Amino acid sequence: RRDFTMNAIAYNPLSNTLIDLFNGQLHLTQRKIHCVGDALTRFREDTLRPFRLFRFVAQFGMSVDESILNALSQLLDDINLPSIERIRHEMDWLLMGDHWLDALDLMHQYEWLSLIGLRIPNKALVVKEQPLMCRWAWLLSACRDLSVANQLGFSKKDIRYMSDLIKWGF
Repeated sequence: RRDFTMNAIAYNPLSNTLIDLFNGQLHLTQRKIHCVGDALTRFREDTLRPFRLFRFVAQFGMSVDESILNALSQLLDDINLPSIERIRHEMDWLLMGDHWLDALDLMHQYEWLSLIGLRIPNKALVVKEQPLMCRWAWLLSACRDLSVANQLGFSKKDIRYMSDLIKWGF
């Protein structure tokens, strides 16, 4: 089962037509992310899907349907998180998106950042053209220590590098 309507569009090469049972093309035109069916059900089927949602916001700058926002809040009460490796992979993609700060704001607003031990640091320190490790260092700079980086699966070398970036003020 597909998660978002934009991912549920299929192509039939025999008839050279798109099959769009869930209005994914319309939602793409509207630049709004919708779930296929009930958002809470889709997210409970695979708890990585909310992280994919945030990544899509970061990559495409799309808005999010209200039913999805409601599901994000409801899911927090009893979520079993996917593996940290899968979360880290989605967060890497998110942090490299053109709209990464918007996605982080959305994650913060719906308490998904705190779910994985992160907070939004001082935005005055953000440089738009930072490489991935600098963006991670900035995000981790709001943590009391870098134990969250260890939990997210960063190597000791990467943690030292990010620690130095934080210490030197980026």
